[in-house]
Amino acid sequence: MGQADRDFDSLGPENVRNINTQYGAGRTGTLSDGTRVTVRPGSSDGRPTLEMRNPTSNRGTEIRYDP
Repeated sequence: MGQADRDFDSLGPENVRNINTQYGAGRTGTLSDGTRVTVRPGSSDGRPTLEMRNPTSNRGTEIRYDP
């Protein structure tokens, strides 16, 4: 999950907390514009994922990383 974690950290989220997902331990936080960002070690296809979710529409973008 190395690059996904580094990308999460580079976004500078606030109120970061550890979470447990069905794919394992991850982290979630909020950007200054309210966007929720989550990094987790897996996804439906098994790859580490960085997810960004718009606070207004709740629409999300997922970036999948090679393991």
